[in-house]
Amino acid sequence: MRRRRLVRKRFLTGCFIMLLFVAILTGRSMLTSMAEEEPMTVSPYYKSVEIKDGDNLWNIARQYKKGSRMSTEEYIRELKRMNSLRSDTIHKGQFLT
Repeated sequence: MRRRRLVRKRFLTGCFIMLLFVAILTGRSMLTSMAEEEPMTVSPYYKSVEIKDGDNLWNIARQYKKGSRMSTEEYIRELKRMNSLRSDTIHKGQFLT
């Protein structure tokens, strides 16, 4: 009888350790998958654009602001700041960053 209890106790202890091990592995894989699901941060990239006939800041902003959280107006302000523009006037052959 006593031997049966000892065997049962060891069996239950082994099961508990195995369950604990599985729980740890599962928790680690869940944390890893959660970390992989974090939204990617978008960092700005810069491109040099040659102004063509008929281009204006509004068209350029609408074309290149995709993926940005800025509104068209905010994008234009940033274009003007980056390119040291004092007005909305741009000219064919000019390059903007």
